[in-house]
Amino acid sequence: MEMLETIRLAITDFLNFSLIDNAFLSIDLWSAIHFLTGMLLMFLIVLVGVKKFYWKYLLLLLLLVAYEIFEFTMYGILDSQFFNPETLANVFWDIKIGLWGGTLVIFLLWIKKMLKKL
Repeated sequence: MEMLETIRLAITDFLNFSLIDNAFLSIDLWSAIHFLTGMLLMFLIVLVGVKKFYWKYLLLLLLLVAYEIFEFTMYGILDSQFFNPETLANVFWDIKIGLWGGTLVIFLLWIKKMLKKL
């Protein structure tokens, strides 16, 4: 069990490495996770059949915001190393980067649709 905790802490420390961090921009290695999560969530939103463009983005936005609220709540409850306190800039960029991941999925699906028309 101690070995798992050591591995978890090593991974968390690695992902917490800050690439850019100032009052307006906060990018760390967790940003890649948020991008991939946005992609996965948008793929699932499309898969369940949400048709309207704006509903896809609204649902993705709500899910990303809900996760940030969950993350904040877990830090308060667990006071753990896994959920570190985040600045408002970091929360904003986590959500924005997740939306960019979702945008990539929509773009790739649009390209696929256009290629089928050829």
